[in-house]
Amino acid sequence: MTLEFLQTRPNVSTPIKQPQSYQADFAYPTRYGVRYDPESRQFEITLDELTRH
Repeated sequence: MTLEFLQTRPNVSTPIKQPQSYQADFAYPTRYGVRYDPESRQFEITLDELTRH
């Protein structure tokens, strides 16, 4: 993630490539998000849609 990207004030949710094998009883995110809140002038960077395998 670059400063140039953040300066666009994004509001995106992007799929995350999943591993071929999983550690038992662990939750993996399937998406990550980047959002800009103009009111607070802050970014929120998240790992979303956690799935247990």
